[in-house]
Amino acid sequence: RLAVEGSRMYVVTLSSVRAYDISGSKPALLWNSPLTSEEFAPKPIVWGDRLVVGRAILTADSGQVVSSLPSAIEGTAVGVVDSVLVVCGELSKQCWGVDASLNRLWTAEGPGWRCPGVFQTASAGGRTWIHFGFAEYKDFHTVVEARTGARAELGFGAGTPSLIRPAANG
Repeated sequence: RLAVEGSRMYVVTLSSVRAYDISGSKPALLWNSPLTSEEFAPKPIVWGDRLVVGRAILTADSGQVVSSLPSAIEGTAVGVVDSVLVVCGELSKQCWGVDASLNRLWTAEGPGWRCPGVFQTASAGGRTWIHFGFAEYKDFHTVVEARTGARAELGFGAGTPSLIRPAANG
């Protein structure tokens, strides 16, 4: 599992998290941090100057573990939107927005939200919306505003399934 931010590539294996400088002709190892608390290799999420791997929060510059997600927030980080870390529970059908101080900004529930297969964002009118779900046709879709957790349902009514796809400009 990997993430790229600028000239850095972060790689998560079953036993470690590594950062590489990829600005040259060959990747150069910057740091290697052991990963012992995860049963699987989660995707690393770059969150400003931090890196979130599963529930662990590391400094992006050194790989030092500085904290972890609060126990009241279950699940795994799935992305960052407008500086808000989005964490979704695999079985709880809930997602949470978390600010830089690790405070829960909002909790969102919705039909069929289980470890979303789709995590899309779109910005309009100064607000950024998140669509969680699966890449399939549905009668309606629920979207959540990234900063406040406000919900909106989009759809054309029963019997007219639709599919949400992001446009080129987000």
